[in-house]
Amino acid sequence: MVVELGAGKAIPMMRMRAHRTAATAATSGRRSRGSLIRINPDPAAGAVLHGAGVAQPAGALAALTTIDARLRYLIQRAFRL
Repeated sequence: MVVELGAGKAIPMMRMRAHRTAATAATSGRRSRGSLIRINPDPAAGAVLHGAGVAQPAGALAALTTIDARLRYLIQRAFRL
């Protein structure tokens, strides 16, 4: 799993590195399947190639807070805590 925060089009090397790392994990047989989460408030800068991961058009703090809340909810629901 790769989470890229705000590496817009101005930082292409970071975007390529995140994509390559996710793709490498996908082909290595790891359980993560090489997922990429690209977080950027500019929808055009956050675009992800089809099947490579997901884009979250939001600021980093807002997106991570939302992801955290959703994961906590799913864990509580799964284990009925």
